Parts: sequence; structure tokens; C-alpha cells
Amino acid sequence: MTFKELLIEKNITGYGLAKSAGIPYTTISDLINGKTVIQNVSLKHAIMIADVLSVDVKFLNELNSYTPIEFRYFRNNLLNDLKNANSLDFAKRLIKTKEIDFYYKNNAKPYAYYLLALVDYLYRKKVCLYS
Repeated sequence: MTFKELLIEKNITGYGLAKSAGIPYTTISDLINGKTVIQNVSLKHAIMIADVLSVDVKFLNELNSYTPIEFRYFRNNLLNDLKNANSLDFAKRLIKTKEIDFYYKNNAKPYAYYLLALVDYLYRKKVCLYS
């Protein structure tokens, strides 16, 4: 669940939340639009948001915690690592270290799916080269 989905479920607007919690609307807007994650908000603001939404701060912390910008950094770093390595060895390392499982189990499914698709692509590419 994303922060935006939580607001929809609680039937409150970003403006209404900001006003009720007494925190800047830009903070709430950044959370809604994925420019930041709840983990980057001050504890004081997180508690105020949790109170207005009638949820536990721990629940807020477990919301989908990736942003498109963070994902771009993840992807770019991963592709840079791949550029500097043998593609088949790179794919084997991802499988051996269980990095895909780690992301999947820690609620970072887009990262896990991206890695899985990359491993699939690398293996298919190698198989085609040797066929």
C-alpha cells in the first residue's frame, strides 16, 4: 500500500491531512507523489500524521517505501555493475546471494521483479548466443 492509497482508504485529502496534522502541505504532497518516503519525515511529523490517520507509526513505516527516483538510482547502479562484469557471472551472483528474495521479502517487490527480469534476460541472451 502506498501513502496515496492510505489517504484514499481513510477518505482524507492531502490538504485535509496537512491542516489536521498541522504540518506543511508540501511534506504531505511529497509523500503522496512519491518524492519522499515516510522514513524521511521527522518522527514528530510521522507521529502527527499517524494520529490524524488513526494508524500506528509502525504501520506508516511499513508502507511501500520506494520512490521512482530511488528506483532509478538502484537501476543505474545495477546496470553500471553489470557493465563491469561478465553478464552470466553477474546473473549467477544475483541468484546465489538471494538478493531477489531479500527485496521480495522486504516489501520492495518492484526491485525484486526488476532483478528477476534482468536475470531472465541475461540467461536468455546467453542461451541464444550459444544456440
